[in-house]
Amino acid sequence: MSNNQIDTWTSFYGELSSKLEQYQNKRVDLARHITNIYASLKEQNWEGTDESRHIQGDIDPFTVFNLFNGSKAMKTRKQFMGALRQELGLKAKVPESLNGIPIRHIGVPTFYNDQHQRRSWEIDQLWHLFTVARKLSSGAHRTDTQVEEFIQAFNDVKRINRMGWNLSTGLSWIQPYYFISLNQYNRKFILSERNGFDEAAKRIRDWGNVPDGPDGKQYLAFRDDCAKTIEKVPNRYSNFADLTYQAWKAHVSPHKSQLSEPHQSASWIPFYEELADKLLPFHSNRGTFSTAGSLLGHIRHAFDTLQEGGIGLPKLENDWNPTDIDPFTVFGTFNKKLSESHQWMIAEAYKKEFGVKADVPQSFEGIPKTSNQQATFYLFQDTRPQNEIDSFWELFQRGIELARNNDEVSRSAFIEAYDSARIFRLIKWRLTIGLYWIRPNTFVSLDDKTRNSIENGSLGPECSRLIRSWNGARPTGEQYLELCEASQKVINSDVSKYSSFSDVVGEAYEASRHKSSDTSTGAETFSDGAMSTDDGDGGVPIADGSIGAESAESSNPNGKGGKGPIDIDEDGTDEQDRVVNPMVDDIVDLLTKHNFPNIILHGAPGTGKTYLAKQAAAKIIKVDDIRALAETQQFGFVQFHPSYDYTDFVEGLRPVISSTSQSGFELRPGVFMKFVDQARKDEDNPYVFIIDEINRGNISRIFGELFFTLDPGYRGPKGRVKTQYANLHDDCRKAKASYQFNEWFWIPKNVYILGTMNDIDRSTENIDFAMRRRFRFKQVDAESSRFMLEPDEQDEDQTVTRKKQALAGMNALNHKIETQPGLGRSYCLGAGYFKGVAAGDEEFDDLWHYALEPLLKDYLYGVAAEGVLQEFHSEYLSAVNSAKQ
Repeated sequence: MSNNQIDTWTSFYGELSSKLEQYQNKRVDLARHITNIYASLKEQNWEGTDESRHIQGDIDPFTVFNLFNGSKAMKTRKQFMGALRQELGLKAKVPESLNGIPIRHIGVPTFYNDQHQRRSWEIDQLWHLFTVARKLSSGAHRTDTQVEEFIQAFNDVKRINRMGWNLSTGLSWIQPYYFISLNQYNRKFILSERNGFDEAAKRIRDWGNVPDGPDGKQYLAFRDDCAKTIEKVPNRYSNFADLTYQAWKAHVSPHKSQLSEPHQSASWIPFYEELADKLLPFHSNRGTFSTAGSLLGHIRHAFDTLQEGGIGLPKLENDWNPTDIDPFTVFGTFNKKLSESHQWMIAEAYKKEFGVKADVPQSFEGIPKTSNQQATFYLFQDTRPQNEIDSFWELFQRGIELARNNDEVSRSAFIEAYDSARIFRLIKWRLTIGLYWIRPNTFVSLDDKTRNSIENGSLGPECSRLIRSWNGARPTGEQYLELCEASQKVINSDVSKYSSFSDVVGEAYEASRHKSSDTSTGAETFSDGAMSTDDGDGGVPIADGSIGAESAESSNPNGKGGKGPIDIDEDGTDEQDRVVNPMVDDIVDLLTKHNFPNIILHGAPGTGKTYLAKQAAAKIIKVDDIRALAETQQFGFVQFHPSYDYTDFVEGLRPVISSTSQSGFELRPGVFMKFVDQARKDEDNPYVFIIDEINRGNISRIFGELFFTLDPGYRGPKGRVKTQYANLHDDCRKAKASYQFNEWFWIPKNVYILGTMNDIDRSTENIDFAMRRRFRFKQVDAESSRFMLEPDEQDEDQTVTRKKQALAGMNALNHKIETQPGLGRSYCLGAGYFKGVAAGDEEFDDLWHYALEPLLKDYLYGVAAEGVLQEFHSEYLSAVNSAKQ
């Protein structure tokens, strides 16, 4: 970045900082301006996220900067800056390049907490720090009083949750020539001996592994040491803005002098590679969820810490209790179609659980994803080949060895491991995606977008020729390495515009995203073989799991190619689809107009019950679509399972470690108690709580005395009950002021509860009559899911044909199921089973062998002779083939 480019962005930031100072006593006006900006951008079909719901009549200046310095795409950041310039009357131009400007994670849109967690002083203290920081930096000489004021204000603001290192980044935005960001790039750059910041580097080392950064005095001393170094070598660094750009460039583009503008492509690599290294020792210690110290034990513990944030365990086995796991699937638990905030939270939990030192990426944009329907790299236990998971571990190890050694021995061992792993029928292109996750500078991802990009010549004619020579087949280990090596040769050439594989993959993502915006309402994401729609935050290859409110639909690992005889209701509809189920209005009317605030959606597998519940919730809460549910406090989600109980749902004693390292127990509210408490403080607005798989849990044990207040006739204080731990509430409030939950519990009238259940799952609990009386039941049958498979005007001819085939296969099987003695209509299959074949993500034979046949075999067990299953198969094939004619 030239000095002119640095001057351009610092001029814009500097003028904005001066303008914001005028709003210190007019904060309501400033908040209104920001709301106007989002409204204006929405009219322009802006691709960014509307954060105006976090700004309710008040805002601080650091958050204003953060709204366009989150980890968003370059284009959306510039559009926001343009709208901000117009709204506030700024004269400085929007900078052409934003490369090297520190960013803050997109999942945290404000510097203050959400309204229900925010302390009264937070925004005031942020404004105070803004003022004293500008005063400190404005004069030629700073006074002792100014220094003391700054240090105190800095330390006060640091008390805000999640502030950490981000505070220094905020200061660098408002005065980029005076304050320096302590983001990961700058810290790494300064710690490098060759860059000359000896004193500043020593301070970073003296801080040790500080999770939330230095205090005000330490930061100011660090800042001064950096300034002195720059004064000594003016020919090397012009100022802090120049230093920050050079640190960024050294990190994301170590082999090139410049990086192309569209994406900041490599910032995620250190975290991914170190996490892979941390998983290596667990090859011989995979364990189970209950095995302390094992890989699965660590995963369980990591997700336990996320439970309060609405993120639940992914479904890693048919019975939810995995006995083995491969390392690629571990990466897949957070590399899938989630909001960036949930990806970040899961990655952050892994960072703490496995002791990863590298920072969690500020953005996951530009990293390809696999379909949400792929929960695991392996098949579930009842259909899994004996050596499948071991083969993936072997490839994982050999891949890392090849990246480290790059010799013939490692190469041969890798090829052998790759060829052993690629034989598993459902793995398809995902091996290359998994390898890209763990060593992105050695292996290229062959997700559909990158593969098409290379085939179309992005890496020159030789790489294009290699892919074409495969004739659509997936490569052998030898062929894959030949492509990786040929691609690396192109990248290393002087004429290449790319610096690494991540540039190639990132550009393919950008190209597909922009192409998609011209042709459809959703943006394309990377997948392992087919296109799917997404909200635009995609770009990393991802696999599936069941993660709380973000992907309850993805708890089924059946999906493409199938995994076994399991209920794929949650995965029956892609969460990002814009198709609205016609039943949504009926459900909303039942909940809101007929005094039935508790409804259970029940029906056959694959009918999209969870997705339907979310669409109804979005309409009741009045958000644009279901993606926005995860960002509003008016929505709650939980998925019941056999281990779930009262202490998870209502309240209970939890193990804690005190400040003196003493272990003990502390009363903690459950997810439903916290949700209801918030709803009681906001009774003018509707709140919707979804209980997915409600009959998988022990209902009586989970709800306890809440049965009474759950009754629609006893909503409000008249239905109040005392919780099982009511006797501890007074003691808790005395010992810990933050526990504000009353021993009297009731559910207010503005809370709507939506449950989902599979009628025919033999492994689940029955809903007893006491519970049934408190709910209304709405059936979601297979017929109501047909709309998922019906062709629309935008479909290409091939897609129309496949949808007709899928619909014909579904109809033929359901007719046989309805007329089969011992079965009937409630056993009919929903369209969710057939979405993969309709989209071209899997073959009709694969769907039969790995999903439909195992399920039907289970259906027919004990009610029909062996030959009946063959009749089902014949009817299915006949219908599918006839529809193709």
